[in-house]
Amino acid sequence: HDALPLPNGDVLFMTEEERSVDVEELGGMTTLKGDKLIRVSADGAVSWSWSNFDYLDTNRFPGALSMEEARDSQALDWSHGNAVALFPDGNSILYSARNQSWLVKISLDSGDVQWILGEEGDFSLTSGEWFYNQHAPELEADGSLVLYDNGNERPTGSSTRAVRFQLDENAMEVSQVWEWDSPLYTD
Repeated sequence: HDALPLPNGDVLFMTEEERSVDVEELGGMTTLKGDKLIRVSADGAVSWSWSNFDYLDTNRFPGALSMEEARDSQALDWSHGNAVALFPDGNSILYSARNQSWLVKISLDSGDVQWILGEEGDFSLTSGEWFYNQHAPELEADGSLVLYDNGNERPTGSSTRAVRFQLDENAMEVSQVWEWDSPLYTD
């Protein structure tokens, strides 16, 4: 769903994979579609991979989209990754899991999840409103994060906006500093 050229010439690709997992809420073994990130060098060698199945809670279904069948599959579209972005330090990436309404910071060295941003994630929201079913997160030079908030599963009703958040990774706090509400809802 996305590809990210890295400064050293490698490319990070986002692919999909399916796994059968035990989902207690759904009564047992269920096939989920998740995301896998693969780092490929210029000579085609895979040097690193990461699967959200190994790091995120496969029993978390925050809304209806995470429980819908994926296109061309009977697997549930559990995460629906749609973007990756590189942090300025070049050592971490930001992965967007649309159907989880989460942005995940991942170490490119270890693959460890450094934090999760979004409702029920690691940050406290000090002002504004969380995003829902997001696309296109961009890390800005001033340390802020801009994204397209589809808003499909917003508890106050579906609405679409562009939004900017300021992150404080030391305090694990995030504040909304700007938004533009679209006159048209885009599902």
